[in-house]
Amino acid sequence: MKTRLYTPVAFLAMTAVITLIGSPAAAQDLAWGGTQLQTVVSGELELAEHVGLRGQLAGFFVPHNGTTIAFAYAGPTFTPLDSDDLTLWVSPQLVGALGWFEKADGLGPSLWVRLDLFQKALVIFLEGDVLIGAGIDEQSYYGYYALDWNPLDWLNAGGQVEQVNLDLIAGPHVGITKGPLHLELQYYLGEGFHTIRVLTMLNF
Repeated sequence: MKTRLYTPVAFLAMTAVITLIGSPAAAQDLAWGGTQLQTVVSGELELAEHVGLRGQLAGFFVPHNGTTIAFAYAGPTFTPLDSDDLTLWVSPQLVGALGWFEKADGLGPSLWVRLDLFQKALVIFLEGDVLIGAGIDEQSYYGYYALDWNPLDWLNAGGQVEQVNLDLIAGPHVGITKGPLHLELQYYLGEGFHTIRVLTMLNF
């Protein structure tokens, strides 16, 4: 276990994040968007030094309104910078999305960038997807941008912004990791609504 910070500090940080989760909704008259469920299974294979290949399957479900979307990602990974205090990881990928458009599925390029700082105490993650509708004249952009603080190997807390075209939602999150399993609770605040997303990930 890393000894960057002691467990009491991590506990206080987690408590602060959970407190932030409820405060925006209490301050405004917001519509409840329904609990969102996201499941992710991913794996990365090292091909050579600083070069790999990754794949990912993800499912997104909102029981409140029946929204169901499935994603598949695949592409190479590159680590041009790799040290204890600074690691840069880049992955250009191809993404497919079933159920993204109302009357069609989507396919297009995706770019992921992750920057690990200070022995992964801070992690910046950026994702941008361009989805083109199959058989229809429609394009869409999806972005996910996150900042994480990792006081312990098993605990992370931070904030995230999610973008669909020009629409943005944002909020805090807190997560725990045990082996390949990662569980995270994310709160999102949008224009006139708020929601909680339960994220379950298996990383190999």
